[in-house]
This record gives sequence, structure tokens and C-alpha cells, in this order.
Amino acid sequence: MRLYRFFLGLDTNGANIDAKNVAYALAAECFPHGHTVYDANGRWFGDVGIIDEPTIVIEWFCSDQQIADGSGDKLALSFAAKFKAAANQESVLVTFTDVCATFV
Repeated sequence: MRLYRFFLGLDTNGANIDAKNVAYALAAECFPHGHTVYDANGRWFGDVGIIDEPTIVIEWFCSDQQIADGSGDKLALSFAAKFKAAANQESVLVTFTDVCATFV
């Protein structure tokens, strides 16, 4: 299995968009068999000093078959690109880790 994590900033740079609802809707559409959402706080040093941004982290597991056929990476990057465009973001961080896991 592979665990993907998406770090999604919620500040839309003044656009009238509810980025959290966009993220939830896209995650339900792209990962209908399950995903996990965490509230977080993103931080970085910008032109005006330290910037704090409400953020959510979405985790999604893809199967070994999706790893083998490349569909997991394709879906993960598609989700990130859709969120970036819809939520007026400069970037979206996507990480992945191959893991041994099972559902009981």
C-alpha cells in the first residue's frame, strides 16, 4: 500500500471560495472508498514575516494494484491539481510513503 498526504492551505488569497468545502467535496469524489482529514496550521516565513495559515491534511491509501498500474500517482496528482486550481492556491504539498498495512 501507499499512503498519500495532501497538505491543503485554506487561505484563498482574497478569492470568495470556501477552500475547506472544496477540499472535502474533491476528496469525496476522488477517494470515495475512504480518506482521513486532519485540521492543521501551516507556517512559513514570507515577505511580511511568519505566516500562519489554516490547513487541512488529507490522507489516502492506494492499493498495490494502483501502485503497479500507476493509477494511484495519477489520481493523487489530479486531486492536488484540482484543489490548487479551485481553491486559488499557489501550491499543494503531496507526500507519499510505501507502507505495510491491512484492514481488520
